[in-house]
Amino acid sequence: MKRLLLFILLPLLWSSCFEIREEVTLHADGSGTIVLTLDFSESKDQVREYWAAGNVNGYRLPGEQDIHNLFRIIRNSMQLSGGMTDVSYSLDFDNFTGRVQATFPDVATLNRALTAVTRNLDWLYVPTIEADQFEWSGGTFRRNFPFPEPPEDFDYDTLPMMTRYLLETARVVGIYRFDQQVQRATNPRAEVAANGKAVRIQLSLAELARREATLENDISLR
Repeated sequence: MKRLLLFILLPLLWSSCFEIREEVTLHADGSGTIVLTLDFSESKDQVREYWAAGNVNGYRLPGEQDIHNLFRIIRNSMQLSGGMTDVSYSLDFDNFTGRVQATFPDVATLNRALTAVTRNLDWLYVPTIEADQFEWSGGTFRRNFPFPEPPEDFDYDTLPMMTRYLLETARVVGIYRFDQQVQRATNPRAEVAANGKAVRIQLSLAELARREATLENDISLR
């Protein structure tokens, strides 16, 4: 995890808000699309300053080629896992956003692709997630959250103030869209869209770290 923080998140220690967003569109036959976005745009002016300097407190910041290489690994991992189509990524270095998107024929294929991504990012100390992140039964969509929890003796209040600030201002957003109307969502933070066909959950990284909230959710459709 240390390398991941240095490689990707270091600039954020001196900036403010950023957002990690997953968007899943699921059709009635179980096929759909996924879009994963890392969005620094709210802090782009601050990030641009550090980016121009090339380093912060002696740490080299990743360059454009480094970021392209990382997103290529994610794209290639999805493509080579089998079954995913229209896999692509895009980077916007003016607004500091990155996006990976793909189409899947079924949720099992999506889960396999996401596991492949975590396996191929082990050099960044990203934990490999073998468990299914999504389930679909034809009437119920489940978002699991099988990521490792902090150790039982983890004490959030002992973290450095700047780290806590980063965790409290960073957002994790899940958006799930369907062909059918949503009947019920079990996560207390879930918000159903006005058209009744989408669910949105927004959490801070601090809430996840303190185990106060989760992306886990059962969404029943009409």
